[in-house]
Amino acid sequence: MKCSKCGENKADYFLSWGRQESPRVGFCSECAESVGMLAALRRVESQIRGLGGAGDDSQTLSCYDLPVEFADSCGACGTKLREFERGFRLGCPECASVFGSMLTGYLSMLGCSCADGVSFYRGPSPTAFSERSKLLKLKNRIEEEIRTEDYASAGRHKEALLELEKKVECRAKSRIETSKKAAQGFPAALSVGASVESMINSGGGCAASGNDTGIIWSRVELRRNFSGFNFPGRLSPSRRELVELLAVSLLPKGFIASSSRIEMKPLSTIERLALGERFFMRRPEARSSAVINRDGSMSALINDIDHLSASAFQSGPDGADVPALMKKALKAVEGIDKNAEPAFSPRFGYLASSPKYIGSGASASILLHLPYSFLSGDTFFWPDRAERYSVKVEPFRGVNLEHHGFYLVSALVGFGQTAEEIAVSTGDFAMRLINREAELRGAFSSDDENRMNRALPRVIHNAQRSHRLSYQDALRFVSIFSVALDRGLIEMPAFAVSDVLPAMSSAGIMLADGKTSSINECEARRANLFAEIVGAWLFSKKSKGSRAVVAGRTRSRE
Repeated sequence: MKCSKCGENKADYFLSWGRQESPRVGFCSECAESVGMLAALRRVESQIRGLGGAGDDSQTLSCYDLPVEFADSCGACGTKLREFERGFRLGCPECASVFGSMLTGYLSMLGCSCADGVSFYRGPSPTAFSERSKLLKLKNRIEEEIRTEDYASAGRHKEALLELEKKVECRAKSRIETSKKAAQGFPAALSVGASVESMINSGGGCAASGNDTGIIWSRVELRRNFSGFNFPGRLSPSRRELVELLAVSLLPKGFIASSSRIEMKPLSTIERLALGERFFMRRPEARSSAVINRDGSMSALINDIDHLSASAFQSGPDGADVPALMKKALKAVEGIDKNAEPAFSPRFGYLASSPKYIGSGASASILLHLPYSFLSGDTFFWPDRAERYSVKVEPFRGVNLEHHGFYLVSALVGFGQTAEEIAVSTGDFAMRLINREAELRGAFSSDDENRMNRALPRVIHNAQRSHRLSYQDALRFVSIFSVALDRGLIEMPAFAVSDVLPAMSSAGIMLADGKTSSINECEARRANLFAEIVGAWLFSKKSKGSRAVVAGRTRSRE
């Protein structure tokens, strides 16, 4: 086909309208540059077959086969452009190249700047990535030498390429054998039912104090995928099993020795929901498996959204030490960076299935109980302050910034910061909120106490006699009780926040009852359970003349 502009030279670059029978327009190299076609191709690099993700000077149009046409899917895993646009979910490491500019736009909307050629990822490259980089450079160099008819140099570099590929293949086979040996001594899967329920309720419980203003728990998570494998949503059963063996072999031996394994497929939907709510902040996929430390401080999720997600968990007053937790989680995945080849892009960093976690592949969150901030309305000023720290503040349950005293501080995005920076920024902002809580506690006046004292009878009445109770209302009552106990306005034992978190959630209620319930049924059941708990809090101490008896007796319930 001749060039459509000059009509003399052979056309090297083509445009079409997506249908095989549609007309094609072709340009030679000189005319393509003059009409601005090459500039347009660079702007939409993610949609160009074989070119997406070319963001550095070492990769140019001359490195790729011609003609170049727009790609409508990833050639490695088959993820279609329309699927990616709809869900922004990667299917394999190559998707980051194919949909590169669309990722650029998505990440820019989330606040990451790529101006002046600055890369999205600012952290170090993993050790295993160096060999992959050498392979890519050798392949590009050989293609360039063949294009320029320098066959002697191409032959020499071809020998070096084959030798390096053989070396990488031998290491991969050795890694698989090591994975199989490591999996032989792996703990047996936990049985469903009581074992799962005991795992959810054991270890890492919330502090058992009625006036525990501050931290309930903190958690960090690191996600890693393996290069050369489709992401779990597109893995075949045999490849999924291989990924699981590889992931197990890379986890620290000390962690495995003190952990139990739970296969998600035999579990009911309720059990998976409750388990995910307790340890992973999401419901695990049925295809995945979990490895959970017996004290609840560490967990790993294999073949869920990503190949491996390692989490570190801590509760109680010292739960704010997020940087220490980040080091703990990094230790759990450092074997991937050293002994396996992670899915990594020098432009975007570690590749997660969700673009939200692209970069360091890390997230951090801290659950705070701040009842004085809740009562004072100070939470209205939090969103603007949080943006300066690249974190977000949201209610633990509810929408927008619903007031109930339990708030989740979490990292906003992961691709613009290193894992350590994410931990520090999240922990620093949480401590600012805790310090502000202390200021509000000190400024709580006698007038505030009088208003609280007048409201307590109504609060206790509603807590004990509601026919339906939302999870948010239960959290709200706990915060009010915490302030009343802290100010000496009510006499009651130091109740356990763990009676409410996560026991009063819908998942916790359904798990305890052993059956699926509707929202209305859960709210009715929650009202009964919460009334019993409040009754135990208020009347477990015999105290004559106590203000706790202002509400009378708990009415009988079915």
